[in-house]
Amino acid sequence: VSGNCGGEFTSFPMIEWRKLHVGLRGIGMVEKILFKEIIENAYDGLVMVDKEGYVQMLSRAYADFLGIHQDSVIGKHVTEVIENTRMHLVAQTGKPEVAELQKIGNDYIIATRLPILNQGKLVGAIGKILFENVGQFKCRCLQYRYDCSICCNFS
Repeated sequence: VSGNCGGEFTSFPMIEWRKLHVGLRGIGMVEKILFKEIIENAYDGLVMVDKEGYVQMLSRAYADFLGIHQDSVIGKHVTEVIENTRMHLVAQTGKPEVAELQKIGNDYIIATRLPILNQGKLVGAIGKILFENVGQFKCRCLQYRYDCSICCNFS
């Protein structure tokens, strides 16, 4: 992936599921619940840390991938939860990391880590698993290449 991925990432306010109102001032309770349900039911593995690298949110999908219970990791430092993570570094430096390989257990994942800014101030980071293992990515690339070859042959 090339190009500048800078800019503010503010779509996800800083929240701790146990204290859902933190960081969501001005949003009604229905919207807060809906936001939580969207995150929890997304297939994607998501993790959110504060500026010091402490886990504020871990989606059910990511917890399942890691083989842990999501409530047990809230408030722990991300380095205690996710092997070979760099989330805490992104939260400290504000420098995004897009589509980076990361080894977890016997697999490699492709992860994106983005800083979270609130009114221009760095307040944490959010990470997303793009592929739970690189094998999934290779299969998609091969399928895309095959699809493109069929399309080009018919032109």
